[in-house]
Amino acid sequence: MRKCGADGGGGSLELIDASSDNSLAASWQTSWVVGGTPGAANSTEPDAVVTTIYNIQYTTDVNGASPEEGNYVQTSGIVTGVDRLGNNSAFTIQSGSGAWTGIYCWWAADEGVVVGDEVTVRGTVTEYAASTGDANLSMTELVAGSIVSVNSSGNTLPQPVVLDVEDVGQEMYEGVLVTTTGRVVEAAVCDSDEP
Repeated sequence: MRKCGADGGGGSLELIDASSDNSLAASWQTSWVVGGTPGAANSTEPDAVVTTIYNIQYTTDVNGASPEEGNYVQTSGIVTGVDRLGNNSAFTIQSGSGAWTGIYCWWAADEGVVVGDEVTVRGTVTEYAASTGDANLSMTELVAGSIVSVNSSGNTLPQPVVLDVEDVGQEMYEGVLVTTTGRVVEAAVCDSDEP
């Protein structure tokens, strides 16, 4: 079941049938095409490339772009984080521990899906470069997707990778549980008049 894909997740809304009552939510669907199909026929679900998170994430591209960028994929992993804040909620999944094993899913997790659930998802692989547009700062993510199935619940989370602070932002650790330690090198200055 697809939810919220058109709410910041890459798709747009399509009227299912031109003769339907467009004031009803049931008359609309999220497009299967990132960016929607303005002025064209409605989209249909493409065939998904079944692959691993590792194969989506692992790259030798100098900018860190996924070799699956632009492809509609199906993959599985354990939910390691769920963000239910605001309209653009999202979640992360991971398949094992270590580099290249996690990915960010940019749509809301279905109700009832929690950390520790193993899920199978489908979505389009994109590189998100935020407001800078800098390809060197992009994050590989799945958009306009859905959770196809919850395969099991209560799974043990993958072991976090122990990293130095300066290594946390490396491409290979996108969506991966990590742990790090550091020390304060400069005291914070509070210039507020509040007590």
